[in-house]
Amino acid sequence: MREAANVDATWLTWLRSRLISATRVSVPRLALAAIAVGLLIGTTTGVVEASRWNSTTWNRLEAKYVQSIDPYQRIPSS
Repeated sequence: MREAANVDATWLTWLRSRLISATRVSVPRLALAAIAVGLLIGTTTGVVEASRWNSTTWNRLEAKYVQSIDPYQRIPSS
């Protein structure tokens, strides 16, 4: 009777196995995960900064083009 009362639910057993396996992360797995996260963050930052730079450059070029067509058109200072 006591053994039957101590049997855990299947979801609790599954959760416990996941938590135990998560604490036993090997060094190569941890290094690979760190590299993957670093690459993801670096790529995202690069794409955002390149987009911002391209937007600024295009705005400046558009203003210069308009001024070349109409010399009295003022170029914004930014």
